[in-house]
Amino acid sequence: AAAAPAKSNVTLNFLDVIINDETTKQADGFIANFTKSTGITVRVDKTPYPQFADKVPTLLSAGSPPDAYWADPVKFPEFSAKNWLTPLDDLIASGKTLKKSEILDSAWQKATVNRKIFGVPKDWSARGGYYNKDLFAKAKIAKVPETVAELKAAVLQVKANDPQSFGYMWPMKTPDTWMFEGLAYIMLANDGQIVSDDGKKAMFNSEANEETMSFFVDIWKAKAAPDQGISATNQDLYPLFGSGKVAMMHTGFFVIKAVLPQMEVKDKYDTFVVKGRGGNYGTPFSVSTFAIPAQSKFKSEAYELIQWVIKPEHVAAFTANPSARSADSPENKSRFEDPKYKPFFLAAEKGGKWWIPPNPGVSDQMRIVHEACQAIILGQKTIKQGLADAHAAIEKTLV
Repeated sequence: AAAAPAKSNVTLNFLDVIINDETTKQADGFIANFTKSTGITVRVDKTPYPQFADKVPTLLSAGSPPDAYWADPVKFPEFSAKNWLTPLDDLIASGKTLKKSEILDSAWQKATVNRKIFGVPKDWSARGGYYNKDLFAKAKIAKVPETVAELKAAVLQVKANDPQSFGYMWPMKTPDTWMFEGLAYIMLANDGQIVSDDGKKAMFNSEANEETMSFFVDIWKAKAAPDQGISATNQDLYPLFGSGKVAMMHTGFFVIKAVLPQMEVKDKYDTFVVKGRGGNYGTPFSVSTFAIPAQSKFKSEAYELIQWVIKPEHVAAFTANPSARSADSPENKSRFEDPKYKPFFLAAEKGGKWWIPPNPGVSDQMRIVHEACQAIILGQKTIKQGLADAHAAIEKTLV
């Protein structure tokens, strides 16, 4: 029998995202096995995704961060410039169980700033469309939208057919929810940008973004989107779609297994993806990682935990998305054969982009865009004025 691990006085604080009850139970079991194997105790803080946007910078800036946490690489330029993160290159090179070659090169690139790696890639995500087949049939919509223009027409047709139903919805409570689940999908399909690919030039005041905002404004004016979306997160709105009151939404594919099977809609929905005015697919494409804050007291132990979580036999319990390994890896091959996933893979392959290319001013840029879009949709500013004002404010955030 293997010798029992030596007792350790190390207790790691690990900040992770809540997915669903089933995966959380599995993840808890793997964390318990990590403690049995290493002697390292882990205290897990399970936090819903919408709270991460405020919680992480608050903890990092206050000097009381977790020892390891689920991290969005879009914030790495900002956080690394503030010396909040630990470069992981040496830990990765000397790691005992995770080899760098196991993870896709494209995923490592997303986690790299100024040639230093600040996160270990866990999974990737894209956005796609969901539609209610019953509401389509009642509105006599025979063809699933293939373009943003067809999507808008279908939204308005649902509302015209049944004033009690909504054609589309988006969450707008926070900059994160608006960017990922609202603006970015339509904007990127239309070839719109907020800043240039190199993160050095404002691009928000454009014809493509005028057309994008017209999409949201026209739907809002027609009351074809629910009012509560303005102050809601995506999690807040899922039950509305799940109850059959909304015909379409855009979000990640994690809801296929994690959310919708528990709701009334069940088998009454399918998925789709649209192209924009230039014929291109658009989807926010993101890689999530685990990072170690600069003020972590137990960096080597934290990296041991990360390696444990990233193991092929463990990682599926920590994500509802494909892992950062190749598509034919064991944990991916068996989980995404359902045809409902295909539009997401297509969008990621053909059109996956950053909603805002990573740069030190990204948090301010997201806030500026969020406030401007709310003012435009609510009629407090015209589209042209709102875009112009936000563009000027974004320019001031660029290095």
